[in-house]
Amino acid sequence: WYGFNSGPNSIMIMDLVMGTASGMNYALYDGGCSGLGALNEITCVTDGDGSGTFLPALTPNTDYLLYLWNDGGLSNEGDFDILLRRPGMNDAEIVSILEPDGELCSTSLVPRIVLRNAGELNLTSTDIEYQVTGGGGVQTFAWSGDLAYLETDTLYLPAISTVPGVQTLTVTATDPNGTTDDLPTNDDATKVVTITGQAANVVIATDNNGNQTTWTITDAFGFTVATGGPYTGQNNELISTTVCLPTTFGTCYSLYLQDSGGDGLCCLNGNGYWELRTENNRLLLRDLF
Repeated sequence: WYGFNSGPNSIMIMDLVMGTASGMNYALYDGGCSGLGALNEITCVTDGDGSGTFLPALTPNTDYLLYLWNDGGLSNEGDFDILLRRPGMNDAEIVSILEPDGELCSTSLVPRIVLRNAGELNLTSTDIEYQVTGGGGVQTFAWSGDLAYLETDTLYLPAISTVPGVQTLTVTATDPNGTTDDLPTNDDATKVVTITGQAANVVIATDNNGNQTTWTITDAFGFTVATGGPYTGQNNELISTTVCLPTTFGTCYSLYLQDSGGDGLCCLNGNGYWELRTENNRLLLRDLF
């Protein structure tokens, strides 16, 4: 026999794990003792061993009696472990960071995370703080919604910037429902990412002879790291190509644009031009069209 009080919770989880005993039964009562038994049976389960068993909904701040037994005899005797646990009332959990993942070609990270309500009360708001090594300070995203116990929400956070290399992204949930988190041990998650390059967009507006246009990007040592063209059959079109510029040997590059016709992109043979932009479409370089 075991006695416990439900405290503020209506949810209680039981882990009943067999050691050397084989098979356990349990019965739950909310009344007092009665001879060798108890009053007001709520549930009775045979072969109820296992982890993560939810007991029937409890009345908060109520005393309960839990009876465990088996049929006895040499075939059933032995030991077992039992643990009753209950969720916090307010508990926001970062289950995982889904993105970014692996090797990246971008110093701008857009985290995609899984948020779970691990508290008994519905989660309607929480602050999500996140930061990455090599970047600036902590950023905060104010999440709002309505998650019941153990429900999840998969969401994107606003972009955060860092520098090339091996970086660690940390995401933390704080102040669930505007109050203190009851179980802070599950508040955060981390993800290690390797940023091996920097993304850029090469934008080419071809002239009347796209097949004559090619381009090359080299690093500081003159090694070719990206190429494009010729644009056969793509005359007078706007073409954007995303490239990954490796940062192993630095972050200085040269862009060379060639026109095999010798008349350039503008203006004797059409009105072409070129631009080099960041992955967020911010202008780095352009010609003087």
